[in-house]
Amino acid sequence: MNITLFGADGRMGRIFREIAEEHNILAVDKDSIIDYSMDCDVAVDFSVPEALDQVLHYCKVKKCPLVHAVTGLDSDQMGKLIEHSKTLPVVHKQNFGQGYESFCCCLRQIATALPTWDCVILETHKRNKRDKPSGTALEIKKQIENTLALSGHGRPIEVLSQRLGQLSGTHAVTFAHEGESITLKYQTENPSAFAEGALGCAVLLLNHKTAD
Repeated sequence: MNITLFGADGRMGRIFREIAEEHNILAVDKDSIIDYSMDCDVAVDFSVPEALDQVLHYCKVKKCPLVHAVTGLDSDQMGKLIEHSKTLPVVHKQNFGQGYESFCCCLRQIATALPTWDCVILETHKRNKRDKPSGTALEIKKQIENTLALSGHGRPIEVLSQRLGQLSGTHAVTFAHEGESITLKYQTENPSAFAEGALGCAVLLLNHKTAD
């Protein structure tokens, strides 16, 4: 399996390459294949939003699936990604952690059961994280708001953001009412969890492609 990696020199890119090597998978920096001559089974993007056009162009030329792990896209960029997904497979997530989906499931259950309770999201990341609020926080906000809307109690949910030192990503959601509260927290202890999740998606995309 050959992976073309965008953002290979960044923090997440370096971690992804190490994990790929542990699984005997070749993840090659896109700068080393700028002539598009090397084979590519799947492209993985851990770069920056500004690189989206280049990433999508590469995938079109190579006719390869894309695992997109970049947060902070604006509405125009999201539109391009959605349009691209109509012709080539794309997996785009705000968070590739395995526990994240279960966390969101619990939040939806609470919002359904207690739709009138106050709710706030507090997200904390290292000081140099570019997007604020984080993509994960915005996705959590969207899921809770959609759940509340279904129950007839639709309203905006506040997101509070902190950028402190080198703290790992933490998302805490508190539901509160008269004299009681519930707080659920999702914390990433090691960014390798995201890399492992992205690699798993790449393998699934390749398996789906070869099965067609």
